[in-house]
Order: sequence, then C-alpha cells, then structure tokens
Amino acid sequence: MSAPSPSSPESSAVVSLLKAVRSFASLVFTTVRKSPVLLVSVLVLALLYYRNPQTFQDQEADTPEFSQPSAAVEQKPPVELSPGEQSLWLCVQQVDAELTDGLWSDIYYGMEAKLDGTAVTVKVTEKWQELSDSKRQTVGQLVVDTWLKTAQTLEVLQTSEETDDIVLKASGQQFQEVLIQRAPDDTIVATWKPGAGLELFEPQAGV
Repeated sequence: MSAPSPSSPESSAVVSLLKAVRSFASLVFTTVRKSPVLLVSVLVLALLYYRNPQTFQDQEADTPEFSQPSAAVEQKPPVELSPGEQSLWLCVQQVDAELTDGLWSDIYYGMEAKLDGTAVTVKVTEKWQELSDSKRQTVGQLVVDTWLKTAQTLEVLQTSEETDDIVLKASGQQFQEVLIQRAPDDTIVATWKPGAGLELFEPQAGV
C-alpha cells in the first residue's frame, strides 16, 4: 500500500484564500452590524468637541480652569494713608463685606468711619422702620458686635488696661460711638456708646 500523497501547493493556497475571504466577510458583517453604535459615538464626540474643544486638548496650566482665582482682586487701602488709617480702612471694608452678605443684608446699607477712627456711621435701609423694636435691637447689636470684634481682631481697637475703655491702638484716643442712620435722608435711628450700650429712638434730623 502506498503512503498518502501530501497536499498539493494548489490545494493549500485555496484553503488559505478561503480562510482569508471568511475572515474578511466576518469583519464586514461585524462592522455593518455595529455601525449604528459607531455612528452615534462619532456624532456625540464631534458634538462635544464642537461645544468645548478644550476638553480634548492638553491642559497648559498647572491647575484646572475651575480652580483659577476670581478676577476680582481684593482692594488695598490708599497708599497715602498712614498705617493706622490703612488698618481702619481695611476694617471698614471687611465689616461692610460681612454685613452685606449677612442675614440682614436687606436692612444694612453701608458703613463709613471718621478718619481718626473715633466714630463709625452705619446706614440702614428704609426697611428698618418695618422691624419691631426687638428686631431693631438685634440688627443694631449685630452691627456693633461685628464692628468691635473685627476692629479688635485687626488691632484697630483695644481695651485699655487702666480704664477698660475702648481705645484706638494707633493713637490711644477713646472710641466714642457707632451711629446708625436711615438712608436716604440720614435720619438717626440708633446709637451705641461704650458704657451706655445700644439706644433706639424715633428718627430725628440727621447731623
């Protein structure tokens, strides 16, 4: 019996060609079957790139965009002021910002201080008149406490060790009062003085 003859080169080539055709047909079928998903994916990526192309670019900055500091720069006191006056200026700015963003922002209107720091004037809106006496007391005391606490933290004011008076650290002068006026006509609605506390009264002509 003779041994089986080996496969001819022609038959091997045919088999390889059939495998290649079958693989190509399988690839084409898979692509056609998944083409809707691929098309949707391409469209979504194109839309995202169109709306925000920076998402697909390398970040140039060390920090992400959302962590960049605000464009608003903290204000600095005028350079012509003395160091004590600059501290007073910063104190007014800080108290004003805190009260403007506080619970009673619809009542609080603004603040200014005498250049020597011995007195502060606080303006309230016309809504002050709509408050009960107890709420006026609350708002007035809040304004005073915020001013005193901030001024002592920034070392604008300090308590005298000898007399327990509240004095300005830069000059040693005694702090005199917080005057509360109602805008826009500047009628006086309350005052606070060391030792006397907060006093409410009916509006009287501004000074």
